[in-house]
Amino acid sequence: MEDKRKEHDLHEQKGTKKKLKVIGLVLIIVGAIFTITGFVEFFIAISNLDSMEGPKLFWMLFIGLPMLGIGFSLFMMAYRGKIARYVASESAPVAKDVTNYMIDETKDSIIGVVNEIKNNKGASKPTKRACLKCGAINEIDQNFCGHCGAPLKENDK
Repeated sequence: MEDKRKEHDLHEQKGTKKKLKVIGLVLIIVGAIFTITGFVEFFIAISNLDSMEGPKLFWMLFIGLPMLGIGFSLFMMAYRGKIARYVASESAPVAKDVTNYMIDETKDSIIGVVNEIKNNKGASKPTKRACLKCGAINEIDQNFCGHCGAPLKENDK
């Protein structure tokens, strides 16, 4: 049942891609015709300043250029999967090489850090302690609080 559903989705997807390609191509062609006509007529009208007539088909640019943009967008949507697969096939080997390079170059440093942690050489001893009476922070080697004078020996627990 699930295989038939996947097959149906794949068939539907192929149909959608085909429609996007056709509609996109038609919009590109029609948009190009409108755009070229608008530009040509505009430049002809500008070059004939003697006639004092402005461009009459300039409006075609306002239709042609958006048609070109929409057409290209639809056309690219039809190929988005192929483009993504191509980019992935080009990027994946590079990512793999970078990862392997990073692992090879940092392996010794990582092993050193792990050994430091295992040997507890990386653990630091506290250098300060708080007074139980007033909460002031004092150096670890002080016997009395520098703020209130209370003995700090009880903090050694």
